[in-house]
Amino acid sequence: MMFGISVSPNSVEIENSGVEEIENLNLNELEKRINHHIYEAGNFYKNSTEERKNVIKKFQKHTYLAYINEVINNNYTPLNDEELKRFLMQYDQKFKRPIKALLIEYYKVLYNPDLKFEGFLLEQLGFKPCKYCEKDVLINKFELF
Repeated sequence: MMFGISVSPNSVEIENSGVEEIENLNLNELEKRINHHIYEAGNFYKNSTEERKNVIKKFQKHTYLAYINEVINNNYTPLNDEELKRFLMQYDQKFKRPIKALLIEYYKVLYNPDLKFEGFLLEQLGFKPCKYCEKDVLINKFELF
């Protein structure tokens, strides 16, 4: 067991996550999207039952509880743990996560105004495509003519 590694690195296999698209939005567009999500969250709260409003008030900062396999302490809601976790997960995925992601992008753009994402980012960083991807890159370059 060298360097605290008990599993051979050769035996680890992880699938590629695939292609990820990045939108290149300006501050104004990001602000509009953030405001839209906040407005939607406000409408959801406003149109909820008193029971749901109380759940949101109590657990809005604790949506991580939806993802743990433990009993929820202080669950004094009409929902059992499973129902509460399902509600918290939906609230987190529909409102909190999109707003967090947009805020991260907003501050990236705000504090890096000269940052440009032109061309292929990995090529700009000095990476070369694998043989499989290289074929696609060559095909795409020649299709332009």
